[in-house]
Amino acid sequence: MDVLSDKKVTRLVASQGMTRVYEMEDSTWVTAKDGTVSWRNNNPGNLKFEFEGSADRTVHSKRSKENALASAQKRYDGIVGLDHWGNAVFESYEAGREAQKQLIVDGFPDSTVEQIVKGYSKADYSGATHHASQANTIYATATAEGFDLHGKKVIDMSPDERNALIDGIARAEAWKPGSTNQTPPLTDEQLAAAIRPNAHGSTEAQQHARSSVHREGDRGEAVGTMQADLAALGFTARDGSPVHADQRFGPHTKEVVEAFQQSHGLRADGVAGPATLLALAEARANTQTAAQAPVPDMLDARHPAHGIYEQAYSCVAKIDEERGRVPGPHTQAFAGGLTSAATMAGFSRIDHVALSDDAVRGYAIQGDLNSPFKRYVEVDVMQAIQTPLARSSQEAATHVQDHAQQQEQISQAPQAPEPAQQAGPSMTR
Repeated sequence: MDVLSDKKVTRLVASQGMTRVYEMEDSTWVTAKDGTVSWRNNNPGNLKFEFEGSADRTVHSKRSKENALASAQKRYDGIVGLDHWGNAVFESYEAGREAQKQLIVDGFPDSTVEQIVKGYSKADYSGATHHASQANTIYATATAEGFDLHGKKVIDMSPDERNALIDGIARAEAWKPGSTNQTPPLTDEQLAAAIRPNAHGSTEAQQHARSSVHREGDRGEAVGTMQADLAALGFTARDGSPVHADQRFGPHTKEVVEAFQQSHGLRADGVAGPATLLALAEARANTQTAAQAPVPDMLDARHPAHGIYEQAYSCVAKIDEERGRVPGPHTQAFAGGLTSAATMAGFSRIDHVALSDDAVRGYAIQGDLNSPFKRYVEVDVMQAIQTPLARSSQEAATHVQDHAQQQEQISQAPQAPEPAQQAGPSMTR
């Protein structure tokens, strides 16, 4: 697991968009950018504590951020802060994982996997949930670790099965590393620069925001875009009514802008200047990224090569068992390498996996072993085992997409006209 740091976080210094700045136990500061919130916050379970004035406008809690943090710290060890969305920040990945396990064991003792995901994963600012897909990911992860969790309640699971369950939930919740930069403590100017959006990741909206100002009385398409973004984020006027993208900046829109500014620590003057528009563009990008969280690897049922990978894994696990080995991470990696090679060749399935006599080469086979029409690809076994599953997953997804595009191009290509047939001799009576 690629974690934020091997040092403990002692303080959340700043939280803005997809950036976190932390003070660490050795007094250095770490700036974490991009990735998923579970990675940025050492929070693999995405534990969240709602509070009034958070950036998440889908909730309407009346408790203060201080009270929410106190409640979180009373319940779980290792929480050092809450980000601007209400997501917990843990001192380490291990602390976050223990809290996640505690939540599952204490909160869902009599629940099966399907029941857990319905109660555990709920729609919020990050978008809708997909419970069936999440359950499939959990089952696939557990299967890869040698456990069958179908129909089993948490209270009846062994410690190893519970660990597999937690691994599966972490995958279903999405875990994607970003980038970190360790520095001495930052000055105010350096901190302000650190939490700005990455220049390489600036969107057109962010670039436009740097040179734009919208205020009451303005009209136009840019005002309409701002209104649409505010509405999508759930901000409302003082009376609770939403803003409509009518391209007119009136008193109602001003109140909504003020609500957004207040929730993001900006001067609530109702004027959408560069700082406000940048924060708005970043908030929209943050929610869209979270809602479209990438499929972590082929263990996830949403991955386009998940089915082929499962076939490869089953075959490789059988080879392990025949040789007296317990399937493990090496099994996943080998199956991933075979799947990548098979999808590159355009396979739709993997029926068999075989090894060379010296076990140096591995073969993924589509079709009957005795058929002259079978297809196969080969990989270097050691190279496949040493290739991270995440890399094989990315390769396989690309191969599947490329193959689908090629097939579409072939199907759409104009057909050559059939050659005109010469008339045969006529027969008369």
